[in-house]
Amino acid sequence: MLQSTENTRIAAQPSLQSLPLSVAQAIAVVITSLLLIGLTLLLNAFVFST
Repeated sequence: MLQSTENTRIAAQPSLQSLPLSVAQAIAVVITSLLLIGLTLLLNAFVFST
């Protein structure tokens, strides 16, 4: 787990490296949760529309 995050941090752009890791983590969590919520709503609309 730690190795992969280190690799992604090194591969990230220099502008992202200046950001604190906690901010990047919070943004990633928000984006992931929004994607999951959107997928759930789409699935619900698709299932219940039939």
